[in-house]
Amino acid sequence: MSSKDAGSDEGSFASSGSGEDAGFWHRAVRFGRGPLLSRFAVAVVAAVLVGGGLLAYLVLTAPVDRSPPSQVTGLSVIDHFDGELEVRWSPALDDVGVAFYRVYRDARLLATLPGFDRSYFDRGLPIDVTFEYRVNAVDTAGNEGPLSARVLADSAPSPPDVSIVAAQSGPDEWRLLVTNVSRSIALGRFQATVVATDASEVVLPPTSLSDLPTSRENVSLGLTDVGSDGRLDSGDAFLLDGLRPGTRYTFHLLYVPASAILEAVVLGA
Repeated sequence: MSSKDAGSDEGSFASSGSGEDAGFWHRAVRFGRGPLLSRFAVAVVAAVLVGGGLLAYLVLTAPVDRSPPSQVTGLSVIDHFDGELEVRWSPALDDVGVAFYRVYRDARLLATLPGFDRSYFDRGLPIDVTFEYRVNAVDTAGNEGPLSARVLADSAPSPPDVSIVAAQSGPDEWRLLVTNVSRSIALGRFQATVVATDASEVVLPPTSLSDLPTSRENVSLGLTDVGSDGRLDSGDAFLLDGLRPGTRYTFHLLYVPASAILEAVVLGA
């Protein structure tokens, strides 16, 4: 077929039949270009010619999918530490089917994933930097669903190894020296708590190290940040005052991102 023939649908249809048939084909083509068939994704015209005359024709159609998928819900971000965040979501709903998901970080397209995926690992990120994540779905017809609600997340360092040595510095006073920290991490990532071990009594509830000193009733806890850098380092020291003589206590150092106890130091009898 020449380029001229390929560019003229009416010429192609008209050349396939008699003058009377050609008139029909012209009408059929004009019909196909009208507003009615513009509502359909696929249109196939079939005709049966018997003895040079038109016997019957069919128009087979498939409806266009114009409905976008639902909004993605259940978005959450899990920190696997050291610059790796896992984005998770619940599946979107669509009347035909979800073809793929788009993951956005800070309003920029980060990844396009198959419709059966429910998570994405974002690796190589800087530590202690907050990012915004959103996800939406796209169906098989290319309809794009609304963005999910945003979730803010940052990746923390993995839990460090910490060693603390305690020494009694008075009848009701203890000094707890940090002798080793495997990596320097911001004080806000840690909490400290004191429990009266025998009575299972919380003497001082979990408190961020960046909020020390703190006190409750007659017990107080402070921190000397030797580097004055707002980070937990070797040489930093806790001072615990107001403990009852003859009572055994346990000092817990917690790492908040991992919900883990890094060190437990028993004090007293």
